[in-house]
Amino acid sequence: MEIFLLNRILTPITEIKGHIDQILVDGVILTGHLDGVADMLAETKDVVSQVATGALRYGGGLDRVLKTVRQANRKPSFDSDFKAGN
Repeated sequence: MEIFLLNRILTPITEIKGHIDQILVDGVILTGHLDGVADMLAETKDVVSQVATGALRYGGGLDRVLKTVRQANRKPSFDSDFKAGN
């Protein structure tokens, strides 16, 4: 009877140990895949910064172009003609 009870306790324990060992193996494998993550994140940060800078420059240039186009397309009004002395 004691052997039966002992066997009922030891069987789940050995199964749990097998799962724990597999988790350890998978954790070590996963850790190996994370080695380059810090460098990749630093590179991503640099690229995002460069893109943001370029986008700001583009936006500023676009504002100047749109302002020039709007001024060129502006029709003179009576008030502006009167103020100009025409």
